[in-house]
Amino acid sequence: MNFSDDWGIKSCSFTLCVVVFVLMMGVFIFWEKSAAAPLMPLKLFHNRTFSLANATCALSYMTQQLTAYLFPFFLINILLMDTDKAGLVLLASPIAMMIASPFGGDFSDKYGTKKPAVTGLVLIALNCILVGFFKENMNILLILLVLIMVGAGNGFSVSAINSAILGSAPKEYSGVASGMLATMRNIGNTFGTAVGSAMLITRQAHYASQSELSKSVIYLYAQRDTFLAGLGITLFAIVLVMKIPENKQ
Repeated sequence: MNFSDDWGIKSCSFTLCVVVFVLMMGVFIFWEKSAAAPLMPLKLFHNRTFSLANATCALSYMTQQLTAYLFPFFLINILLMDTDKAGLVLLASPIAMMIASPFGGDFSDKYGTKKPAVTGLVLIALNCILVGFFKENMNILLILLVLIMVGAGNGFSVSAINSAILGSAPKEYSGVASGMLATMRNIGNTFGTAVGSAMLITRQAHYASQSELSKSVIYLYAQRDTFLAGLGITLFAIVLVMKIPENKQ
């Protein structure tokens, strides 16, 4: 996906990569089903809560990664901020996540997975919408607010989703469930970077060919479109969360 812009999605190289991916995924599933001690026990995915929570986890991290990946370009290239100051601004998101995570865990214990997870995902969705209004002379306080919003949303949603994944797996598979969290996080981050990069480059090329806009405006339009795609991913994640069965215990 990172090379889709250079190769073209109809090129032999891109098609070959997709074919190899599909074939190797099939081999992996076949191998895991027949292995005595599988790396990823696929029978865990028969549990609806486990499957939906893992899918939501990956989608959530995909959207969150857009912020981590694109905001440095916006701060440094568009707002012309020094790199050290940009780094300090970006700290707002992980600090907000650190503060919100314990509350997300508490709410998950009291009210179940859906309420805190949806609350967090809605905050992330609002972040995607607000980024669409970013301009070349954005107030730094609004940028901090958006970063705090996505960090808090991350803290609320991740805590609840993680709790759902670990709670839905049998105790003897607790280690596997914990490893699955890391797997979904890595998948989400990797695909978030790849999709964000491909989307940003593609949309920049589109706007550059359509009109005589400045490079900054072209980037802002492309960034807006990329975060709108992230909004769609987040809304899909919310739908999946709503389908997670309530824990009656």
